[in-house]
Amino acid sequence: MSVQVEKLEHNTAKLTVEVPAEELEKELQAAYIRHKKEFSIPGFRKGKVPRVVVEKTFGAAIFYDEAAQNLVNAQLPKAKEEADFEILCNGDITITQIEKGQPFIFETEVATRPEVTLGQYKGIEVPIVSTEVSDEEVEQELKRQQEANARVITVEDRPAEMKDTVIIDYSGTIDGEPFKGGTATDQTLVLGSGNFIPGFEEGIVGHSTGEELDLDVTFPGDYHSADVAGKPAVFHVTIKKITAKELPELDDEFASEVSSFDTLEEYKEDIRKERGVQKQVDARQKIENASIAKAAKNAEMDLPDILIKDQCRELMENYEQNFQQQGFSLAQYLQIVQQTEDEFIESLKPTATEQLRQRFTMDAIADAEGFEVTDEMYDKKIDELCEMYGMERAEMLDVFDKKYLDQIRDGIKYDIVLELMYDNSVQTEAATAEAEAEAKAREEEWARKNEERRKKQEAEAGTEEAAEEAPAEEAEEPAAEEE
Repeated sequence: MSVQVEKLEHNTAKLTVEVPAEELEKELQAAYIRHKKEFSIPGFRKGKVPRVVVEKTFGAAIFYDEAAQNLVNAQLPKAKEEADFEILCNGDITITQIEKGQPFIFETEVATRPEVTLGQYKGIEVPIVSTEVSDEEVEQELKRQQEANARVITVEDRPAEMKDTVIIDYSGTIDGEPFKGGTATDQTLVLGSGNFIPGFEEGIVGHSTGEELDLDVTFPGDYHSADVAGKPAVFHVTIKKITAKELPELDDEFASEVSSFDTLEEYKEDIRKERGVQKQVDARQKIENASIAKAAKNAEMDLPDILIKDQCRELMENYEQNFQQQGFSLAQYLQIVQQTEDEFIESLKPTATEQLRQRFTMDAIADAEGFEVTDEMYDKKIDELCEMYGMERAEMLDVFDKKYLDQIRDGIKYDIVLELMYDNSVQTEAATAEAEAEAKAREEEWARKNEERRKKQEAEAGTEEAAEEAPAEEAEEPAAEEE
């Protein structure tokens, strides 16, 4: 194998990899052997058709795709290792030559590590983060424990009230016609949760178990389904059951039942203490995040587009895994938000870019400060992970690949950098105001995109309605002529 490297702009390079014809022939023969049992040609027993006959019958390129894929998978990592610079990822593969008896040649564009020029990274101004625990926060935790220890009772002697849970059947119509998603049985609904459209939950209040009622409501204009957005609807509702939570009294007896303390005051003090510890942890993380975000903003670097796209793909894979854990797919999510996969990937670019900028900024800070991850640090972290996963050290090093183990070393390095950032940060009112303004701008941008998506849905729905009506109008014309 030979590799030619052409340095390009924006921290990219082109690799041209040439694999000897003998290697291509081996892969073609291997592909034939893997699939020869699938071929049935008159005059030959199935699985006994010679390769030359298969290629003559189905074309010489029948095994090219599989052979090319296997060669790229095998040779590209070797080609990257031969380069005298760090390659972070590669783009699409272009096969420039594949022919029996000739070398196999492919090309790919690769991303190289960008050079980072650091700006200010010490003394970064960050928003003020309070670690004080208020009486209100203590009361909120008490109420949460009170809710968690509540007794659920069936309500039979009064109508439904806000905060009650009802089990209902409902069927909705728009202009007298049922619509998709408008019917359900044994639906559980907490009144006041806001899970249903405005007016629905309020309309159930005051009605008792066994009652049937009609609710006149209107779907919000920005409802996620353009088919019903902004339209009035009537829901026929049957209340099948009403339940309510019976809350325990907040007293010493309650404290002794839910904690190791004998009095409510002792329990409150413990809540304040535990909450204070958590707020310290949260505050440190917020300050670290704000510090590195500003340091990355102050740094200069030229990120290759290939690298940003690769990071977007990684983010999308993370989304897919999270969606699967929640019981639905990325395709279903994209259908809900009315986005194509390409549009979704495009929406991930700002996050991907920020993640890369922060990563390379931390690498540059570590280099500037001379931070090194010692073997002792690494071994300690491995031991912690072994204890966490219940694995022996040798087993862990065997199970996890080199990429994951390298990420562990990077994680230790980044922790050292973040500690430096935290120790040198300065909390100011100005930074607080700036963060609030940025948050407001993000909310406005989110609202703007939602409005654009809603208008797009309305336009698409209008086009579909027009398309459905057109045949009916055309069908009426011949009938009129016959009269």
